[in-house]
Order: sequence, then C-alpha cells, then structure tokens
Amino acid sequence: MPTVEEWQYAARGGQEFKYSGSNNLDEVGWYGGNSGEKTHPVAQKNPNGYGLYDMSGNVYEWCWDSNDKGNRYDCGGSWRNSADRCEVDNGYWNDVSYSYSNLGFRVVRNIE
Repeated sequence: MPTVEEWQYAARGGQEFKYSGSNNLDEVGWYGGNSGEKTHPVAQKNPNGYGLYDMSGNVYEWCWDSNDKGNRYDCGGSWRNSADRCEVDNGYWNDVSYSYSNLGFRVVRNIE
C-alpha cells in the first residue's frame, strides 16, 4: 500500500485539481451524487494526469501510515460520500479491523 504522501502525489497526477483529474467530480469519480449507491468497475470515468483511475470516489483506499492507536489512514472518498469527502487532500483514520463495501486498497511497487 502507498503512504498517504505517495497516495496524494499519485492522486494529484501532476495537476492542481480539487479531485483526482478534474475540479468536476462527475468527470472522474463515483460518489453519493452519481453512484446509485454502489461500487462501479474501474476506468469508467476519466483518468488523472498520470493515467490513474478512480482515485477520487468509488472506494476509499487504505494507506500504509498508521497512528499511535494502530489506525490506518484511508483516502479518496467513496460511492457513498458527498463530493467534499472525495477531494485529494481529504482522508480519515480508521481502525484496521474496519471493513465495508466502500473500502479497498491500491497495490503499489517500487521501481528500481
């Protein structure tokens, strides 16, 4: 999993938008206003500047960072959230045992 800093860097996609790839969430993400209250297949909306899809909305994504309570940070918002929760800089601490249909993770790897 990426760190919060890595996730936010990737979500920004080298651009200065509120959401990952646009200032208009309807163009790039599934959220409470357009999702029909369900998760959608990846790449149905526009990608960000790095060609990454669904980093704003669809499902929250766990990050590697943890706090002194053992919680992990999740970023990106989801299909059940309002638009403001899908902004690139938005996220929440959750207990590592938390699970729900609007939470997932993104696999990352180091490039040598």
